[in-house]
Amino acid sequence: MAEKLEKRSVRRSNHTGGARIIHVALRFTIHPEEKREKYVELLDQMIKRVEKIINSTRTKTRQRLRAIQVLTDLIKTSYGMIRDVEIKELEREVTSLEKEKGKTS
Repeated sequence: MAEKLEKRSVRRSNHTGGARIIHVALRFTIHPEEKREKYVELLDQMIKRVEKIINSTRTKTRQRLRAIQVLTDLIKTSYGMIRDVEIKELEREVTSLEKEKGKTS
């Protein structure tokens, strides 16, 4: 791996008491504000979809209760640290709710 990196990005420590330590400085930029904006928009869309399921007169009780739990999870996620895995899992839950019998109009 070290062979593929630029020479100036790899530094070997000589004072390790016999242990071999390699420090690697990777040069890349992360733009969390862009991802966060995308996630906030996605959460907002999912909240609206779940609210539609909850408020529909065609939604069965069991599905409505699941939708309320998903809505609770969406709200918790929107206030916490947003991670890819949580968003994808919630998206699957919302899609699953929408596909269940007793679809909303």
